[in-house]
Amino acid sequence: MARDRKTRPGPTKRHGQAARADCERVVRAGAELYDRARHLPRLARATPQEIASGDRAVGRILLARLMRALRSERRRGRAGHWSYDLNRHIALMQAIAAERARLMALDDATAARHAGEERPTANGR
Repeated sequence: MARDRKTRPGPTKRHGQAARADCERVVRAGAELYDRARHLPRLARATPQEIASGDRAVGRILLARLMRALRSERRRGRAGHWSYDLNRHIALMQAIAAERARLMALDDATAARHAGEERPTANGR
């Protein structure tokens, strides 16, 4: 007499949500520990001048470079390529989160500085 095997249920929606939440937690924690001078040269091939720059345009360029690198890393992962590196993938996600936060802080600081200045109106008052 053959025994009925109990099959395990596959991953459920709840498992996917839990995994996504765990990944987001890892990315947030890593973004807080992000060291721009140490991580950017390896992740985005940034020069010391780009890293030291406080210019928003340079920050956007670096962010675009990081996004491109992340796309490439995801492509390698999906293809099952031998050079795919999960640690690099996570590091890129953390760097992107940190750079986005940095750009938002620069934008907020610029907006606050401009809000404090009096702007002349069209009639000169």
